[in-house]
Amino acid sequence: MVEFRIEPGIFWKEGDFGRKRKQNHVALVLEDLNFKKCQTEKVVNKLEEMTKNENDCSIGNCIASLELIEELTNEEKAKILELFKCKLNREIFMSTKNPSVRLIWLKGLISP
Repeated sequence: MVEFRIEPGIFWKEGDFGRKRKQNHVALVLEDLNFKKCQTEKVVNKLEEMTKNENDCSIGNCIASLELIEELTNEEKAKILELFKCKLNREIFMSTKNPSVRLIWLKGLISP
């Protein structure tokens, strides 16, 4: 029997009729598909994480958190609502977990 090397790792033997090449080719295609599937899952997970972060900083969530702060008057809360038009302010507000720091930051922004 005569054996020929077609590509690195792929050989053809007389009488094989390409069966070995087809098996190796299918294995390579499946490996490539698995790689692309993993990459796609990573991108989807990252997009979901980014969307979740945007939803956490939505105006509705900020207002709900603002309404829980008893140390602010209704007038101060009304002024703070203007700050929530800016996405960066919403992100800072929602990311600040220490209530005292959050209150100091808000009062600093609305003070004349």
